[in-house]
Amino acid sequence: WVRCTVRDGGPGFRSEDLPHVFEPFFSKRRGGTGLGLSIVQRILEEHQGVIRLRNHPEGGAEVTLLLPAVSSPVSTQHVDSLAS
Repeated sequence: WVRCTVRDGGPGFRSEDLPHVFEPFFSKRRGGTGLGLSIVQRILEEHQGVIRLRNHPEGGAEVTLLLPAVSSPVSTQHVDSLAS
């Protein structure tokens, strides 16, 4: 797996909002559409990945993206064509 975790120093997620953050059109942000996290979740699922949200124990929100690491041989010819 390849993991990317981002944490901020803000107030974090409200505990009552966490079960709903991936629902389309759910937003607590003024002017927000509520589509961002639902779209990200769908994209990750299409690539057999996962998104996890939580409040970090030291404060702030934490978002982790997990994608499967794919190990496939790359032909030298393909690499050479990319370098040109």
